[in-house]
Amino acid sequence: MSVDLIKRNLQYIKSSVKDSSFKQKKAIIDLILADVIQDIREMEISFEVTYTGQNEKKHYETFAKRYKKYKAKLLVDMQELQHRLNRKTVNEAACIRMLDEMIATDLYVVYTNELINRFVPKHYRYEQETVTFC
Repeated sequence: MSVDLIKRNLQYIKSSVKDSSFKQKKAIIDLILADVIQDIREMEISFEVTYTGQNEKKHYETFAKRYKKYKAKLLVDMQELQHRLNRKTVNEAACIRMLDEMIATDLYVVYTNELINRFVPKHYRYEQETVTFC
């Protein structure tokens, strides 16, 4: 599933929480959340990464670890959201705040992009390459 489809599903959940109709749509929302969690586990993202030479790609490991960190955070936040929505009394403001952060940061991909953009090669000659992290 693409990031856009996941974000659209999160927007649907957010609108259901905002208008307090999530209790009537509980079964649908549970299915959507379970599907989103499974898709996040299988998700792969591609980044444009700069390097100066074929032998100087050690920084890719740092980017991969950062992406895995935020992917794990996203999974935990999705499971926490699922738990919060299944409580007897739901804190709607907290759920909306969590959904807003996930949507605004493009499923936490923005944080990895910030790290990648901070990398500045020391040499004038450098190339870019698309790297996929899972």
